[in-house]
Amino acid sequence: MRRQIMQILEGLFGFGRVTATKQATQTKQVLASIAGNESEERPYQSLWGHAAIVYRPPADTEVIYVRMGEEMVPIASRDVRFSIDVDEGEVVIRNLRSGSPARIRLREDGQIVLEGGVVRIVDAGDAYSVATKALALAESVDNRLSTVATKFDNHTHLETGATTDPVLPAQRIGALASVASNQIYSKG
Repeated sequence: MRRQIMQILEGLFGFGRVTATKQATQTKQVLASIAGNESEERPYQSLWGHAAIVYRPPADTEVIYVRMGEEMVPIASRDVRFSIDVDEGEVVIRNLRSGSPARIRLREDGQIVLEGGVVRIVDAGDAYSVATKALALAESVDNRLSTVATKFDNHTHLETGATTDPVLPAQRIGALASVASNQIYSKG
């Protein structure tokens, strides 16, 4: 009996690779052409995965598929070409391009780290309104802090009856780095 079950399962699951992908115009489903064992290929099968995560793997991504009649339905994938270091307890969402990596790291200690050449904050209505407001606020804070620093650094105290130049403070604040706007500018 066990042998029969193993034979049934052996024909039910298989390993293959993605040869091409496209997105269905009306349903927006990601469809993948799958090449299985022994030169067997099925064009544009619905790509299954977690409902909250939509992805479109590049060609040559490895897949596990389930046979459903003549279909080869991909249910899981991996691509070792884009492997990255992941700490124990960490979750990483990443793109599948080596030239311009982008990642969201959910660290075990509660940190959320965004990695990428350009980081944009968007909302559903106006794609750049949130980012523009954040940048404007950072610039406003930077301008105000720079004004405070300049006034503090340049203020003097005259001694009553003194005949010499005013004494400048021994410790100057100096230019205040605008962390928020520098981060936004440096990240694109």
